Amino acid sequence: MEMPLLDVVTAMIQHSDNSATNKCIALVSMDGVNRMLDELGFVKTRLRRVMMDRSAVEEGRENISTPNEMMVMTEQLWRGRFIDDKACKQMLDILKKSRGPMREGVPAGVEVASKPGGVPGVTCQSGVVLLRERPFALSVMSTFNVAGNQPVTDITRIVYEAFAGLARANEWGHAWRSPAPE
Repeated sequence: MEMPLLDVVTAMIQHSDNSATNKCIALVSMDGVNRMLDELGFVKTRLRRVMMDRSAVEEGRENISTPNEMMVMTEQLWRGRFIDDKACKQMLDILKKSRGPMREGVPAGVEVASKPGGVPGVTCQSGVVLLRERPFALSVMSTFNVAGNQPVTDITRIVYEAFAGLARANEWGHAWRSPAPE
């Protein structure tokens, strides 16, 4: 079956489709992805295996990153600093359709452009919360999770509340503004 590249990328991002992800990796190669990451200054983020590669997992070859690099990457995408503004807007539109625990941590009227991910025991999500007056980028990565433990939602809610408070305050902390309608 043939699909337009945009459909493959959308499936990879919006639905965490592992087959679509592997197709994208095959198009540019693992080395190509890591070379691009180096060029962009993301030296701790590494693609070390394709998705669903059990033998690579058993060998300890996991794809790795840091919350800081993912947050910076997300912020740069939001600010239109990858490729061009049109491509960044297109990627953000796809990310806005993604669902996950970060989306659950903010009120329904606030847009979130994010990408969740994880494997058993690991939960990650990076994105931009488009809070009017005070948008922010956030990346949460948690490991050794037990069933039912979802720290991404809780951490997102705490950070959202802090930024919502900042959006209501002046530079000295006087919270004189009414909360922005959602």
